[in-house]
Amino acid sequence: MKYVFILLILTLAGCNTETHESNIPTGKGKVHGELNKRETPCRLRTVEKSTDLENHWVCVYDHPKSEIDDRVTICYECKCPKKVYCDLR
Repeated sequence: MKYVFILLILTLAGCNTETHESNIPTGKGKVHGELNKRETPCRLRTVEKSTDLENHWVCVYDHPKSEIDDRVTICYECKCPKKVYCDLR
């Protein structure tokens, strides 16, 4: 009886060998692949208070190849990195 019970438990709790395809983006598709390469280093220019969100800040980075600066919104407790890699323009 004990062996039948153990065999029954092993049969019911066996490994599931079916693979399920994930719908989570991996970053290697058309949108995220080559288009998102950032090789131009940008330095931190200023930190401003966010006008859109409460208790948030905006890190403003000087883009060397453009007159338009890159902006990153961060939370109140977070710090701006001194250098980031900006988009290609």
